[in-house]
Amino acid sequence: MKNRVLLLAVVVLDISAAFTQQSSQRAVRKFTASGRVVNALTGEALRNPSVQLVPTTDRAKPLDANIGLDGSFEFHGLEPGKYSLVGQARNFPRQAFEEHDNFNTAIAVGPDKISTGIIFRLRPEGSISGRILDEHNEPVREAQVLLFQRSTDSGKRLIEHRSQVNSDDEGEYHFNHLRPGMYYAVVAAQPWYRRYLQVNMRRRDSSAAAADLDPALDVAYPITYYPGATDVDNAGALIVHPGDRLSADFELAPVPSLHVTMVNIGGETGRVMPNLRARVFGDSSVFAQVMTTGRQNEMEMSGIAPGNYSLTVMHRDGTESRMSSQEISLSADTQLDATAVATVEQIHGRIKYDGATPPSNAFLQFRDANAQGEMGTRPDEHGEFKLQPPHAGRYVVSLGNSSGYAIRTLSATGARVSGRTLEFTGAEPVELTIEASEGVGQIDGTVMNSDEPVSGTMVVLAPQDIADNASLFRRDQSDSDGTFTLHDVVPGHYTAIAIQNGWDMEWASPEALRPYLAKGTSVVINGKEKLEIKVAAQ
Repeated sequence: MKNRVLLLAVVVLDISAAFTQQSSQRAVRKFTASGRVVNALTGEALRNPSVQLVPTTDRAKPLDANIGLDGSFEFHGLEPGKYSLVGQARNFPRQAFEEHDNFNTAIAVGPDKISTGIIFRLRPEGSISGRILDEHNEPVREAQVLLFQRSTDSGKRLIEHRSQVNSDDEGEYHFNHLRPGMYYAVVAAQPWYRRYLQVNMRRRDSSAAAADLDPALDVAYPITYYPGATDVDNAGALIVHPGDRLSADFELAPVPSLHVTMVNIGGETGRVMPNLRARVFGDSSVFAQVMTTGRQNEMEMSGIAPGNYSLTVMHRDGTESRMSSQEISLSADTQLDATAVATVEQIHGRIKYDGATPPSNAFLQFRDANAQGEMGTRPDEHGEFKLQPPHAGRYVVSLGNSSGYAIRTLSATGARVSGRTLEFTGAEPVELTIEASEGVGQIDGTVMNSDEPVSGTMVVLAPQDIADNASLFRRDQSDSDGTFTLHDVVPGHYTAIAIQNGWDMEWASPEALRPYLAKGTSVVINGKEKLEIKVAAQ
């Protein structure tokens, strides 16, 4: 009996030891990610690239790869999970694996995951450079050179301001480290010799007419679009492919300067501060380099070329201030009354959080629905906010820096609300109430082609009511195992669609989405929940 007990004890100890060993092996099991970095154009291996794996759950802890002379890379001892693969090399800007816009294909690591044999195709950087000459074939110094790019970041196809530089003493400019895309170059400048005109204008009698000025000096350069157009409709696109080095030279031609006289700019009750901004591709960020002279209760602005402008007037009366704005098209000398420029009233509001722990650093964004431009504000500790719109119009409202929260409803007086879009005339103050809910959902899914998962595909979650609800859309890119995650989904009815090679489409346009919706996956989010779905690649 005693021997039988001892034998049973030995068996139990052996089983326990074996179980412990197996558990230990499972606990310490690690994985490998490996591949090769090549030139996306030629397929040739890149020497001495820098490659990192960045855990998607902790981006502050990147991992550096072991690099081979043939561009090969290896990461060992990896925990199961997802990692962003990031690389760069000389003349190849830092970029993520299969990068599109702000998305990329993360590498899934773990049991039954394929994380070896990766071909990381780095795209070489592009550039645009050129020289700006005046009508005398002399270099134009300190010209503003603006770079715009066609983009669908917002779901609509817009031409957005990307960068700005000044020309050097030789009239040259450079835009480096450009990603592939469609770009537009624009120049704003003033003739250098207008400085002599300024002296004459200051000496001029207040009753003298503009015609008394030397017409050879009283000129301006119009906004000029490559390849020399002064009309935005004739702007030429610069298509940058990986590795392209494009040249875009300008020859500026002066035109007679327009003179704009602003009357009633000051008095006993306050003063007025006007500024003029040229509109370029719907953007009004280009301040006109005007010359001003003041007389009693009026101001004259010159050095203005014909074109479309935004006139903003700040009225100051003691500690109080208000803004008025007006879109103007100038083709001849004109007089404007500062008191007649339409006032844009402020937006006051409050955001209410339906949740136990309201975010402490939330940010509200108002994006112009019809053109480029946006404004934003941070609510105070009571959820209250105010902001001064630059102009009236339609704005898409969204909530940022508030993980787990999303806008549920908007309501307003003095404005019209449609979905998450606010439309106002600026003629009366707007009182806006925003209700944000903590009960947002998460969708985890897989893009499938028949029975196979598909990586690198754009996933769009479209709300049932597409119009005026741009802030309800969610997007992602499927990872190496075909999976994706859509965060902070507001309760409602949606359709999830997966579009291959769809990164240049207007993904928030009802017309663009209509052919894909029928084969999408219907989704209903009721509150704070997680759903798992499969979506067919199209």
